[in-house]
Formats: sequence, C-alpha cells, structure tokens
Amino acid sequence: MRCPLLMILVTACGLVTSTTRQALYNSIDDTRLVEHTIRDQRTDSVITCAHLCTLEDQCDSFNFHNLHGACELNRKTAGHEESWRAESSGWIHARMIKPEMEKISLKVVFTHLNGKTNRGPDNTDEYKSTPLEGKVRLKAGIQIWRIPYSGNYQITALGASGGNGTNQSSLSWKEGGRGARITGSFRLSKETQLKILVGQKGIPFPEFSIRPGSGGGGTFVTLMDNTPLVIAGGGGGGAGIGQGDCMDGDPGQAGGNGTRHGGRGGKGGVVFESVGGINPMNFGASAGGGLYSDGGASPGDFETGGKSFLNGGEGGESRAGPVGGFGGGGSSRIRPGGGGGYSGGGVESDRHVFVVAGGGASFNNGSDPVNESGVNKGNGRVIITLIET
Repeated sequence: MRCPLLMILVTACGLVTSTTRQALYNSIDDTRLVEHTIRDQRTDSVITCAHLCTLEDQCDSFNFHNLHGACELNRKTAGHEESWRAESSGWIHARMIKPEMEKISLKVVFTHLNGKTNRGPDNTDEYKSTPLEGKVRLKAGIQIWRIPYSGNYQITALGASGGNGTNQSSLSWKEGGRGARITGSFRLSKETQLKILVGQKGIPFPEFSIRPGSGGGGTFVTLMDNTPLVIAGGGGGGAGIGQGDCMDGDPGQAGGNGTRHGGRGGKGGVVFESVGGINPMNFGASAGGGLYSDGGASPGDFETGGKSFLNGGEGGESRAGPVGGFGGGGSSRIRPGGGGGYSGGGVESDRHVFVVAGGGASFNNGSDPVNESGVNKGNGRVIITLIET
C-alpha cells in the first residue's frame, strides 16, 4: 500500500520531526536496540525509516544503519535498558517522544428545565446555547445523556428543598428543609448513557389559610439499568403555622435513611399519626418515594405518595392540595409532604402537639465521597465535571 508523503525534518541536534503526524524522535548515534524488532527492511534514508515508524501503530522506536540503509522498527516496550547494544558503529537509534495530549475541559450542569409539575420537564429548550444543546433527550421527565469522553468524572447531585409552610394571618412561616449535596468520582467510558432526574422544589398550599408545604424531590444519577451512582435527598415540607407545635421540614439527609418514619434501603417513607398509627385515615399528606418503592399515604383517594425512581419519580398527588416535587416528593394538604430520595422521608404527627415532614435520604457509590445534609435551597441540579481522560 502506498503511504502519503510526510514532510520530515532532521535537525542538527539529532531530533527528527514529522510535521504531518506530529511525531517527535530523539536519536542517539552508534547505538542500536535489539530483541524488539517487529519489522525490518532497507530504506534510502533515516527520514524514510522515521516515516515508516510514524505510520506503524505498534512502533515505538527505530534503528537505522547509515551505510547499507537497514531500517528496523521496534515494538512498544516498558523499558529498553536490558536490550541496548552501545558502540554499534554506523547505527542510529531514534525513540518516539509522545507529545502531551491536549487537555479536554468539560463541565455540564443539568437543571430541572421547564418542570413545573410533579411529572418533570417536557422539553430541553433551556439548554440552547449551552454545551448540552442537542445532547440530552427526555423520557418521561428523566434526562438521558451520553458520556462524550472516557475518563474520570466528578458528579455532584443536589436535592430540592421542601415547600414553605405559611398562614394567611401570619407574617412568619416554617421553612421547607434544604436538599442534600452528594459528590462522588467515577471512571466512565465514552458513550456510556446516564439517566438524570433533577428534583423539583416543593410548593406551599395556596388555597387554605394554613398552608403546609409539599416535599422536595430527590435528584438521581444512574446508569441505564438503574444502577445508582449518586442520589441526593430532598427536604421535607414546612408545616403550616398554627398546626400545634409546627416545625420546619427536615433537610435532605447525608445518610441512607429518611427521617420521621422515613424509608430505609431505598424504600419510600410512611405517614404516621400518634393516634391513628401508620397511614391513618384522612392524614392529609403523603410521604416521599425512594429508589425502589413509593411513599405511603392515607387510604382512599385523597393523596398518593411520591413515586419511586423505578416507577418514574413523579411527586405525590392530592385532590385538594399541592403536588410533591418531581423526584418522589410527597404531597401536602392538611400536613406537609415528605422529601424524596434514595429512601423517602416520612411525615410524623401528634395531632395535639406537633407535625413535621422528614427529609429524603442519599446514596453515593463513588470514590472520594462527600455527603452533605441540608445544603441546597430551591430546585435540584446535577453538575458533571471531567477530571482527567
């Protein structure tokens, strides 16, 4: 096969450069490397021999004899010290010097896009004029993205905060819990697809005088087979002012268990009334969903718990109150909703004393893990940074 002509320059100091392939060789006179030859032939010059090595994928160095034109291409080796033959008169040994690869910079931020309901976003318009334009597809609110380069990536997920609880006759309010921030490092191959669900914040109840907030959604990053990489728990909703000893919502948790009768091991939380027990009638709120199972709710058709990630991650629904945040947040009506996450937050109440919504739990399968509780206010985010290729 004929090879394209390369422009090659041999400098006086013994450096051979191929400007087309950007290969650089450092040559040594009267020296030859033996026992590593993969190909030998006669050539008319050291330039042609360097040309052949540049085109050969397995070639790491070459030997050339000035008098009879022998060209020996040498395979790639870990070290050459044991195979040197110094004082090989007439031979030139030239070793390829690998130029440092251009550093690739990549940092992308995934948002909740236009998501305003418990079902998440339905378009990616917000990514126009960003590195994510045309690179993200949606499937039922979950964003699908391909890894563009093989390398080590740092992934940070932030859960959404719960909705505030208020009262029309009061200027104060109880705050929804802030979402967790979870960071881990992962080695990922080019073309690997990730599923990314960005949690949405819970909202207050706009209709009644006492307004408990719904639960914030958890933020999930998984492989396509739903293997979790990082999950950041969402905050519980704030109780309405006047609901006994009403309390702020619990924050999204750094650990794996939801609070206030929250779930464990990836399960949804439950709602608990000191008088009625677990999932009592007419509780007026629902718990957050986890990775594997939905959050609990009162029997009947007033509320549904936040959906698990495996079931789509929709926020819980209520017939007379606000829905939970996308990402498994629990709905609210009489009481606040629990946060979604790896394990869902529950809701606990003593009807005469207190009411409080639990925070969703988190998960980190990465190296160099950093898990922080109660950091993020508002909607969730995912930040993916290429550390090295």
